[in-house]
Amino acid sequence: MKLSIALLTRLFPILFLVLPGVLQAADAPAKPASDSQPMLAGDWLPEDPHQIDYEKLPRVPAEHAIISDVRDRAGTHVHQHAYLEHYDGRYWAMWSDGPGVPRLGATADQHRNIVPGHDRADTRNSFATSIDGLHWSEPADLTGPPRKPGYGWIARGLWKRDGELLALASHFNAPGYSGPGLSLEAFRWNGTEWLPHGTVLDDSMNNFPPKRLPSGEWMMTRRDHRRQVSVMIGGTKAFDDWRINPLAAYDGNGRPEEPYWYVLPDGKTLVGLIRDNGGSKFLLRTFSHDNGQTWSKIERTNFPDATSKFFVHRTSRGYYVMVSNSNPRQRNPLTLAISQDGLVFTKLFWLIGGRHIDYPHIIEHDGHLLVAFSGAKQTMEVMKVSLDDLEVLLMPDSVELDEHLPPVRRQPQQPPESPKLPCWMDLGEEGSTLYAAADLITPNRGTAAEFSLATAGGHERVVIGVDKSGRLTGRLYKVQVSGPTLEPGSRHSLLVRVHSHREQEDELFVQLGSPDTIPTEPEEWTLVNKAGRSDADLARVVVHNDSDTAGFKNVRVAATRDALTQAKVIAGKTHDADVIVYGGTPGGLAAAIAAARLGSRVIVVEPNRHVGGMTTSGLGKSDIENRDMIGGIFKEFVNAQVEHYVDTYGPEHENVKLCRDGYYAEPSVSEAVFESMLAAEKDRITVLKGWRLSEAHRSADTLQSITIARNGEAATRRLSGKVFIDATYEGDLYAAAGAEYRLGRESRDEFDEPHAGVVYFDYQNKKFLPGTTGQASQDLPAFTWRLCLTKDPKNSHRLQQPPPDYDRSVYLGYFDDLKAGRLAGPKVLKPGRGYNPLHFDTLVRALSVTDIPNEKTDVNMNPRPLGFPFTEENRGYIEGDEATREAIRGRIRNLTLGLIWFLQNDPQVPAEHRRLANELHFPKDEFTDDKDHFPFQLYVREGRRLVGEITLTEHHITGKGQAITHHPDTVAIGEFPIDSFPCRKRQSGDTIVLEGYLGMLDHITRPYEIPYRVMIPKQVDALIVPVAASTTHVAFSSIRMEPTWMALGQAAGTAANLAIKEDVPPRAVSMESLQTTLEENGQVLRW
Repeated sequence: MKLSIALLTRLFPILFLVLPGVLQAADAPAKPASDSQPMLAGDWLPEDPHQIDYEKLPRVPAEHAIISDVRDRAGTHVHQHAYLEHYDGRYWAMWSDGPGVPRLGATADQHRNIVPGHDRADTRNSFATSIDGLHWSEPADLTGPPRKPGYGWIARGLWKRDGELLALASHFNAPGYSGPGLSLEAFRWNGTEWLPHGTVLDDSMNNFPPKRLPSGEWMMTRRDHRRQVSVMIGGTKAFDDWRINPLAAYDGNGRPEEPYWYVLPDGKTLVGLIRDNGGSKFLLRTFSHDNGQTWSKIERTNFPDATSKFFVHRTSRGYYVMVSNSNPRQRNPLTLAISQDGLVFTKLFWLIGGRHIDYPHIIEHDGHLLVAFSGAKQTMEVMKVSLDDLEVLLMPDSVELDEHLPPVRRQPQQPPESPKLPCWMDLGEEGSTLYAAADLITPNRGTAAEFSLATAGGHERVVIGVDKSGRLTGRLYKVQVSGPTLEPGSRHSLLVRVHSHREQEDELFVQLGSPDTIPTEPEEWTLVNKAGRSDADLARVVVHNDSDTAGFKNVRVAATRDALTQAKVIAGKTHDADVIVYGGTPGGLAAAIAAARLGSRVIVVEPNRHVGGMTTSGLGKSDIENRDMIGGIFKEFVNAQVEHYVDTYGPEHENVKLCRDGYYAEPSVSEAVFESMLAAEKDRITVLKGWRLSEAHRSADTLQSITIARNGEAATRRLSGKVFIDATYEGDLYAAAGAEYRLGRESRDEFDEPHAGVVYFDYQNKKFLPGTTGQASQDLPAFTWRLCLTKDPKNSHRLQQPPPDYDRSVYLGYFDDLKAGRLAGPKVLKPGRGYNPLHFDTLVRALSVTDIPNEKTDVNMNPRPLGFPFTEENRGYIEGDEATREAIRGRIRNLTLGLIWFLQNDPQVPAEHRRLANELHFPKDEFTDDKDHFPFQLYVREGRRLVGEITLTEHHITGKGQAITHHPDTVAIGEFPIDSFPCRKRQSGDTIVLEGYLGMLDHITRPYEIPYRVMIPKQVDALIVPVAASTTHVAFSSIRMEPTWMALGQAAGTAANLAIKEDVPPRAVSMESLQTTLEENGQVLRW
């Protein structure tokens, strides 16, 4: 059913001014937008607004001009964020003007219509002016360079205030705008140049410049660095006088982004329009009746959208014009929509297209609209449109696609494989019958649910639903009937019978029953519809539930009612979560946060009682050599850490300096930051601590569920999910799922890697030593414990006795190292490498000690002495059962405690060395659930390594002075030098290094691209591996750093969400969508 204009006119006073968003089923827009507010209407409109043929839209007569063009720079420069104003007799334009990141594999000519990577550091704002809007001055700098390294300026619009022209720009922490440091700044035109005018509001990025409210105050919409959406009201007393009112948050029901607002003709009601980053491809809408103080619940409209920025202007003649990318499949073309009342747009015109165009803005002057926009984020352009010409345009009878495209928003499920039902049934065949069953949890009022029997192309012909008022409905093609009203939260089972006829209407019967039991066929059905008919082959099921916790689940289809009991669930299958992450390591947490922010429900399963892996278990400094290479969620994490120290102690405190911009922190602070980031996603992330993998369950090649067991108890749980992420250091989940993997070190010959296999490498003189064979070896780099020790006597927990099985002879080799000079300092001191000059040439140099805040230290075990006792102690750990692993963990713990005891107490240790060692003790305020305040996570430097779709080798990550390897599926950048701990104990003839040690080979390692394929197993679907990924041993010694794993985790979580949305295995996700989403969220993919 299409919405007529007359019907909408009668409905609007009720729909929008009294109860916004509440529609009766009989008046609802046609499918697939029956759960949407009507915003686009007309006899020309297809039932599905996503099926508009944009080539059929009337063309808007317009004059066209290019203000600035950088398409000849092959993607290395961008123009975006267009804004216009008319001031002092001239048109003014401003835009973001900065560095771009070319797309891999694209030629210079192809880049002319390919969007480069954008929102990068060093972005500035430019401006130009024009007398007529078509002939523009040369672009000039507006903002100057960013105020801080790593930041940029995003253009935010021109504001005429008290006779002055202000330019607004947000100073942002690049790439992307998330992270502390965001602020909205103003620049003032003094008649000859732009001058800094001051901060409008901290932690703010507006969408468009302020407009006057009916109250006389100014208002603009705003996002903060956490992506929360709100409005700023004020600006009358002073340009920096504002108060904040919430508009929307990421609550899982849509993903509000880039909001805009305008006033309806009544002069009182405000409309808020919002793009939905949740993937519905429709605009969202909300209303305010109190000058923006409060807003109604956000509702989805039926106005299609490409998930792009838009703008609405009320003309001087009273009607409204909206410019947007209304094609839901791409940002092409740019369209103008016309509305007389600001609620329903009844005309839709083509303005410009044939290429990527986005981020428009409109102003009106002298009977014309001037529309600014960006072309492929590389041009700044304008279209000048006469209002007279616009008003005579008419819509054709239809703009529907001749052949419908697949649905944009919903992903139809494949039919079951059944020889009895190749297409289930033909609704045009006389006497055919089809049965379906489903479970139902009645949604809350205001939300709806439905499942449909559809054609193979996804066209819905039989629809059973619960509307927003709670009524059960049944629709045969276009005819819908209503049944009883159900109580919110009530549980039911449903039996559906469809009977087909050739010459008369088909028949639909629906019966409600008790939960978990398929109803029998009754004499009187709960709902009967005998008024609709269709000639179509039913072959798919489509399920749409507004709520994750309510609606239709577990839909089955069969030829008879009895066969339903054995039928396979083909749609709406109940999952415990969309994404299940096994391993609460930093990489796992980044994956969970990334997936949750995109709308997925996530469960994180962590065997320990704490999350955060090594980062919260003693690893007090982020191992990163080139900070520009890793952004995204990792950068949010370090920003939050420095924010903690600044907020707690003040910006000039020594602790702020010691945190080194947030890259160094106490374990308890890191854990608190991670917990806060998880909590910010609310019920989208559930964390199960103290649960360990017991079994993985596959169907064919697809991982479907896992069984987990609570530590120390008999309790087990089985968790089903759509995508799984193995974020463990050991690679336990993919091993249990049957994926192929490597364990141990490859030979030099296998991948022709110079540093592979059994190796002795002189780290000082950069040369191979005798004993190097390059043969494969099962011995792994040593596992140790990373410690947090304090220098504060008041916070010190001192060891009172040696650990069990203490044997001082284990540590006597350090005396030989001291005598031979192997405990001296390095030739070149490099910051952050774990050096304390006071420890040089002492036995305390057995430890690598780095200062972190609050008189604490990050303590690593120095791998260079030949007396290093930790090698080979990890044998049997990776493939061992939990009892074996616990025994090995205990043995290495005691070795570690024994070393501390030895250095602090052994009488043979020189007194001065003992004094230095006794400056360091376990802090009482860390790891408070352990009697010795000892960390919880063993430092598993290398476990299994996946055999994925590609294996990253030494050749991919080295080659100083040579071209790096570019991958079409790059999802992260690695940058840490090759660095492997020793693998064997001291052998006869060892005089310089232990076997296997490759110490910080920064002379050959360079930043390198990491392809998505390293995370994808060859055989197992529905599984992504960001941590124990597909690399050789040598490459793994570089990729194994927590910042890199967090970048890969963010990519894994993003890919998991996309796989679910696209209804494809993770190996088949759209790489363009994945890379674009990652870059939009701050991930660095190029250097």
